[in-house]
Amino acid sequence: MPNKFIQYIILGIALANLAHPAKARAEENEAPADKPISKLYFKGRDSLDASLKNSTDEQSLAIESPHLKLPANILKSELIGMSSTGPASDRQIPNNIARVVCKPRFLEQQGDVLQGELIGLSASEIVLKTWYAGEVTIQRSMVDSLDILNKGNGSYYGPNKLSEWVNSSPKSWTFSNGTLISNEAAHIGQDIGLRDKAYISFMMEWTNSPSLEVHLYANEINTNHPSHSYVISIMSSQVRLQVKGGKANNAHMTSFLKWDNPNTQGKKAHIEIYANKENGDFTVVIDGKRVGMLRSNNPNLAKAKKGLIFASSDSKPMRVSNINVRPWNGMEKSAINELITPPTFEQDEETAPHQIKLRNGDSIRGSVVAVKDGFISLKTQFAEIEVPADRVSSIEFDSQADAPIWQANDLRAWFHEGGFITMRFDRLEDGKIIGYSQSYGELTIDIEAFSHIHFQVDNQSLDPLHSRIR
Repeated sequence: MPNKFIQYIILGIALANLAHPAKARAEENEAPADKPISKLYFKGRDSLDASLKNSTDEQSLAIESPHLKLPANILKSELIGMSSTGPASDRQIPNNIARVVCKPRFLEQQGDVLQGELIGLSASEIVLKTWYAGEVTIQRSMVDSLDILNKGNGSYYGPNKLSEWVNSSPKSWTFSNGTLISNEAAHIGQDIGLRDKAYISFMMEWTNSPSLEVHLYANEINTNHPSHSYVISIMSSQVRLQVKGGKANNAHMTSFLKWDNPNTQGKKAHIEIYANKENGDFTVVIDGKRVGMLRSNNPNLAKAKKGLIFASSDSKPMRVSNINVRPWNGMEKSAINELITPPTFEQDEETAPHQIKLRNGDSIRGSVVAVKDGFISLKTQFAEIEVPADRVSSIEFDSQADAPIWQANDLRAWFHEGGFITMRFDRLEDGKIIGYSQSYGELTIDIEAFSHIHFQVDNQSLDPLHSRIR
C-alpha cells in the first residue's frame, strides 16, 4: 500500500502551489542553477523532489525538500529509487584511470563496473583511489577484467560529460548516465587525436532501427558534413564506407558489408572498428563477430585530420556509450590470438599467469606482482619486468568460481561518470550511503556520485517500477 504520508506531502505541495502560484515560481527561480536536483520514487508510483539525508532508525530515512519547511521521515521499505542531475564537476581526471569489471551475480550478464586511479594491485586485491569513496579495495577473485584508460594523444574512454564534445546545437545531443543520446538528426564530435592506426569501439542502442554514421579522421568536428573524412554508416542490414574528399573531392561509397544478424530484440550492439588510415582499410566487428573489411580506394586522405564524429540520421533517439579509442599495432585481435601460444610454467593459484594487453596491441603473458610509482611489475616465464602503467591497455584475470550473491536490501547505483555498483544498503549518514558488498567490504559513498539509484533490487517484483527510474 502506498505510504500515506508521502501522499499527504505531495497533496499539500500541490494545494500550496495552487494557492500561491507566483510564490512557487519565484522560489523555483531563486534555486541555484548548479545545485543538484534529486527526485525520490516510491512503491505507490508517487515521486517527490527531495534529497536523502540520514537514517533516523533502521526503518526510516530523513529527507529534505524545497517544498517542506522542516525535514520529514519516510519508511525505508517504501523507497524504490532516486534520480539526480548531479553537481557541476570540474574535478581533475587522472591521466590513467582503471576500469574494473566485477563478476556478475546470478542471472546477470555483467557485474559491477568501477572507475578510479589504480594505486595498488596484488595477488589478492585491487585498490582504486576515488573522489566519491576514498580508497576502494576490491577482492581480485571477484574481478573479471581491468582496463587502463589513458588520456594521452590518440586514447579516449567515455563519454564523461557533454562539454567534452562539440554539439550540433545545445539540445541535439544530451548526456545521461555515461551515454550520449541524440534527440534529432544531428552530429556530435571531438578531436580525439586519432592515430593512423586506431582501435575504436562503442555500444550503440536504437529505438526503431540502427541508423548511425561514424566519421573517422574528420578534418572538422563542428559540422554534420566535414569536407574530408571516412564515414562508416551502420544500418539494419548493412555497414558501408563512404569517403568524403580525396580524388573526386566529394562523398562516394567505396565499400559495403552485409550485417546478417542484427540484435533486433535487444536493440543494441557492440561495435569495434580497426582503422588503418594509411591503407584505407577498416575492419568491422559487431557483437564479437567479424563482419568484414571495408576498403577505400582513397587511402591516406591528405586533408583528413584526427576527429571523431557520431551523426544520427534519424529523429528517433540513438544512444552511444562505452566509447574506447586507442592506438593499434595493425593486427586484428583474432590474428594476435593465433600468434600467441601461452607458455606453460608452474605457479601457485595466487600467481597464475594472466594476459596483459599493451596499448599498441601487443600482449604479455605473466603475473601482476605489484603496482608502484606508475609502474606495473610483472612476473613472466623468463624474468620479472616493470611496464609503465600508461602503456597497459587491459589485464585479463584467470577464471575462478567466486562471484557475489544477492543480499536483502541490495541497491544498485549508477555513477554520473559511468559504471555502477551493487551493495547492501545499511544506513545513511550526512548524505553518504554506507553499505556492504562481498567484492568491496564495507563502503561509504557520497550520494552525489550517483545519477540514479534502484533500492530493493533483490525484490524482482519491483523491476517494472525500477525500469522508469533513469
